[in-house]
Amino acid sequence: MDRRSLETSRHEITQPKVAFVDGRLYSKTYNDFYADTDAVGECRRVHISPAKLAPRFRESPCFTIFEFGFGAAVNYLTIAETYLKNAPSTARLRFISCDSSPLDHELLTTVVKKLDLPHELVSEFLFDYPPLVEGIHRRLLQNERIELTLFFSDVQSALQEFLSTDSQGVDAWILDGFTPDRNPSMWSTSLLSQFSSRTKVGGTVTSFSVAEKVRRPLEDSGFRVERISHTKHKKHTLFATLIQLPMEPISTPKQVKVLGGGFAGTSIARALTRRQINVTLCSPTGTVADSTSGIPVAVLHGRLSTSRQSSVQFRNHAYFYSQPWIQQVTKLQASGAIHIPCENMPWTRLQDITTQLDSRWCRRLDRLEINNFFNLPIQSNGVLFPRSTILEGPVLCQAMVQHPLIDIRSTIEREQSGSAIEEVKVLATAFSLPKEAQFASPVEMIKVEGQIDCFTSPTQSYRSDLALIRTGYIAPHNEKFWVGSTYEYQPWRDSQAMQHNLETLQTTTTLTDWKHHASFRGIRAVTLDKLPIVGRVAPTIWLNLGHGSSGTTTAPFGAEIIASQIVGELPPIWSKHLGAIVPDRFNIRQQRRPSLPLK
Repeated sequence: MDRRSLETSRHEITQPKVAFVDGRLYSKTYNDFYADTDAVGECRRVHISPAKLAPRFRESPCFTIFEFGFGAAVNYLTIAETYLKNAPSTARLRFISCDSSPLDHELLTTVVKKLDLPHELVSEFLFDYPPLVEGIHRRLLQNERIELTLFFSDVQSALQEFLSTDSQGVDAWILDGFTPDRNPSMWSTSLLSQFSSRTKVGGTVTSFSVAEKVRRPLEDSGFRVERISHTKHKKHTLFATLIQLPMEPISTPKQVKVLGGGFAGTSIARALTRRQINVTLCSPTGTVADSTSGIPVAVLHGRLSTSRQSSVQFRNHAYFYSQPWIQQVTKLQASGAIHIPCENMPWTRLQDITTQLDSRWCRRLDRLEINNFFNLPIQSNGVLFPRSTILEGPVLCQAMVQHPLIDIRSTIEREQSGSAIEEVKVLATAFSLPKEAQFASPVEMIKVEGQIDCFTSPTQSYRSDLALIRTGYIAPHNEKFWVGSTYEYQPWRDSQAMQHNLETLQTTTTLTDWKHHASFRGIRAVTLDKLPIVGRVAPTIWLNLGHGSSGTTTAPFGAEIIASQIVGELPPIWSKHLGAIVPDRFNIRQQRRPSLPLK
């Protein structure tokens, strides 16, 4: 796959032009308010009560809502409160919404903190609110009971992506954009007439608008539309129910086998159990983190960029998704990391990143600020990534599999018990492809050894809780400093890796009095294009492999993509970007150069 095929167009996010009028958020673009003076009450009157959401929540193991017009998150938060009060603890809410001009975090905070809603619900949402980057953003909230998926894109693209990738359908459609005469693209006939094709039995549509251009497409496509009178601010609101044959969601597997107990395997096991699928996780030893993912200290940090390439979009969104999810699963507090410019991450690229992300995700630091953080004479500017996290590999893997639907076995036990050829399997076995991979496309993947080393300094003049990242990383942990990781494409002689890491530490800190305590060696599975292998290779076989040194970010994201595909749900990334990571990309590349053998 050449570079040109990875370049994609994208919707440019524009900042909404707003003002506060009598304490309410007002759009200057659409000359309309974002919400009623009683915003929570309005949501209950217009959407929750007519659609009978509370009793429906009690009966559904997975309930899907698609909202048009995320706005100030009033509907999401109000409906989430109702869901948590009524739904079974094992049930899941899929709340999908879109906004072409999403509010920034500061504005959103000002609005939602005024709402009469539980503080914990609001604060968690605000903490996990995505950066204003185009694309699909997924957040798992309230102990994974709520799956919030936000399209920061135009509404037509969002709906088409959903229609083309989701086979589970919608229980309730919510129309809550600005009024139709001022925002016609969100209320187009072509958009509204497509709802019935993805509406499940008992499905509903609710809206504050009863304009004919809203009613007619719904009626013509199979809905019975009612006008409801019940508010002092709006004479009528709309409620519609499907009267034609509903869509039939595809059946989903009840059991999946996952091979591999590292970051990739445990992540996919957790993602499947959230969908109430029983998982048998098999590893050589019958335990998790039994190989390279057993790394004592790693740094969850993204290789971010502002490029439009699909490979970059995958890495960016992997970080945006994995960081808050891992923090929730492990209960870890983000330690933060400072990235210093290097050959692979020049200062211009770091600067570009800070123009796209808000200060919750990154901010520039000058040399003096960095020196104050580390008490070191570092002669460089840098960027602070406050959400990057220092973690222990075994702790992460163990946290992932703490679920009653996960059964961990050794690979030998599994072979003795046998398995049906038609069962669904996910291979997350790094570079070791088991016999199930006979169906798979050949892959271009190599083994790259690496080592991290643990040091202490008797003088303790280097002090910080932050990771320092340059060509590798220095991560403080439990009063020690872990340094690495080497990339050994060819075997290194004994002690060479430790000496390399020591020199990195001495050069970076300008300190020489380091004492070595321990080493950890592992083997990465690295593809030749440095991207993981994520996707289906046979009717019942998926791969989540080749994550290299980015497993803490790309493996959980790859797992969410695969779990979504297995059950026929919307994945957390545009389908146009999946070509960068699918297994078949190696065959496509080989067709362009047939004289070269696949490795």
